Amino acid sequence: MTKSADDDQSKWDQVMDHFDLLFNCMTDMGIVQQEMKTQIELNNAKVDKCSADQQFIALQVRANG
Repeated sequence: MTKSADDDQSKWDQVMDHFDLLFNCMTDMGIVQQEMKTQIELNNAKVDKCSADQQFIALQVRANG
């Protein structure tokens, strides 16, 4: 191969390596987003439970004076 062809191949190899790195990062971000979604859903369930408990206690306080 000529020097120019070697340089072009080297540059394409670098480009492909960077794309691989980019896609790996995007995959990692997707995994983290899924984990965060799960945690947020769990937190929302806890907040809903606390709100229901608070309303129940408020009704008991009103009923008992």
